[in-house]
Amino acid sequence: MSLPELPEIGWVIHDRSGKVASRCRVWSQRCGFSEHQIYVINNFDGCLAEGEIPGNNAAYEFSGYVQALDLMQGHGPFVLVNDSLFRHHWSNSWRIMLQHLLKDSERSMLQGSMLGDLRRESIEFPEKPLTYWASWILFMPDRTALHRLRAALDRVNRADWIPSSPAYDAYIEQWLQRPWWRGGWQGHPTPAAIQRKKISIRREHELSRILLQEQGLPALALGYRQPVRHRITRWVDRALARYAAIMRLTNSHKNNG
Repeated sequence: MSLPELPEIGWVIHDRSGKVASRCRVWSQRCGFSEHQIYVINNFDGCLAEGEIPGNNAAYEFSGYVQALDLMQGHGPFVLVNDSLFRHHWSNSWRIMLQHLLKDSERSMLQGSMLGDLRRESIEFPEKPLTYWASWILFMPDRTALHRLRAALDRVNRADWIPSSPAYDAYIEQWLQRPWWRGGWQGHPTPAAIQRKKISIRREHELSRILLQEQGLPALALGYRQPVRHRITRWVDRALARYAAIMRLTNSHKNNG
């Protein structure tokens, strides 16, 4: 029996409201995914909404991604995304870029590659390439790319990496402590949240290190065929993240006032 040729998408969410999964499905269907090729993994430890798949949250979205990949049985393409799309990103523009890629007649040239939200920085460490993918969205054109990502995620989830250097740790600490208006982290800086973010950053960097340096994949952005839209979308994403930080700070002051 031949494998289906429909694209498949896996979501990892952490939601107690029961409302996020429906947003995931609507966004996916607007991209062109069939209902039966949409998998929603909910890492929240509690009651789940209809159609959600329970996740264990052992490695945050990274363990959920493995669950989603194991559900995908077709030829591809395949997409992984988490619910931060709706909080920190211009979801409509990312949808348009993904739609364009799914319809790209030259997509076969990407065989075995990985695409996503590509970040470029001026500082490199053994633990972090100069260029890396943010882990909230990843696109695989075929099963070769899926197997490469699956193997890399296995290592990341086992924390199968060298101990981090003091220089790398200082770099991460400096970014986490930098005020959000100076380009630092926009999250809520509780001790537990900071520790979780440190672990997530290391996993994100290690995943790209394996894919780019060990597996030798090219560094490709999901919007590489639409460079102007991609640049504008990244700029809007940064503005949305700062706006979310302002609203979180405002609400915190109201609740404490």
